[in-house]
Amino acid sequence: MREFAAPLFGVGAGRYSSRPRRRFAHPVNTILLPPSSLVEYAYYASVLYAIVGVAVGVAIPFLGAGILAVLAAHCIYRVGPRGMGWYRPVVPALVCAILSIVVQLVVHGEPLTDGYVRSFIAWIPALIVVQTLLLRNGFLNRFAIATFATGLVSLFYGTTWSGGGVDRLALDSTVGLSNPNDLAAWFGFCAVYFVMWGIETRPSTVRFALWATALVSLYLVGLTVSRGKLLAVAISTLFGFRDLLKRGFVPLVVIIALSYVAYVSGLFDRIAALYFERGTQETGRLLVWPLALARFWESPFFGVGASGIPTYIPGGE
Repeated sequence: MREFAAPLFGVGAGRYSSRPRRRFAHPVNTILLPPSSLVEYAYYASVLYAIVGVAVGVAIPFLGAGILAVLAAHCIYRVGPRGMGWYRPVVPALVCAILSIVVQLVVHGEPLTDGYVRSFIAWIPALIVVQTLLLRNGFLNRFAIATFATGLVSLFYGTTWSGGGVDRLALDSTVGLSNPNDLAAWFGFCAVYFVMWGIETRPSTVRFALWATALVSLYLVGLTVSRGKLLAVAISTLFGFRDLLKRGFVPLVVIIALSYVAYVSGLFDRIAALYFERGTQETGRLLVWPLALARFWESPFFGVGASGIPTYIPGGE
């Protein structure tokens, strides 16, 4: 269990001891100290607030973005000017986000309070915080657990969405993951991560626990009847398996056995029937895509603005 507990709970690598917190050497010989655990758990709290804050009656304008901005400022200060190279991998994403905001505000005259603009404003400090938290040992594992737990909390506000005549798992409109596709993407990430984590983990009991969590996540993805997200999970898992046979045959056999047990038990029978029913229906995408592509070619560089996204469909309701 030591190999598992060390990365999970942030304990230094190797045997337990009172050794100092792990430090990371930067390419320019700068010692980067990881943020404190308070920053990490404050980030998890901000994510939870963004998802279910309105649903539980806690809605303070710009509170979530403000928390992220404070955390991002602290992270940058923590890293220091000589450690700015640590953020090099996320610079392209930051530039794209900033340009998107500028285009919306300057070119299209969108208000700062527009939901599309605000989402990018909050995403920029979140990206900085996450990149900094990667300095903390075992952060990604704890992040996956927090993501799964947040998704489970949001299920308390679950409802049924009957678009297209097929009942799909969704959430109340006050929850951040209200759309079935968003909910599927959330648990789809959990499914892929826990499958891969289980492969990398040696203790058998922990491995089975991780794969059981992945199975629960996959089941929830199935209840959303989101075809694109299910395909994304399958492709991502396939890429993760590309080196599996080189490192061990037993994990693959166990995964196949668990999949067979789930199939024989009929756990996914109803989900398969829902996917088959939805796959034979026209969702309207084939009508919208040609019109959306035509609008894209009319303004390929600056777009139409957040308020101009709705596309008129002749003869549509």
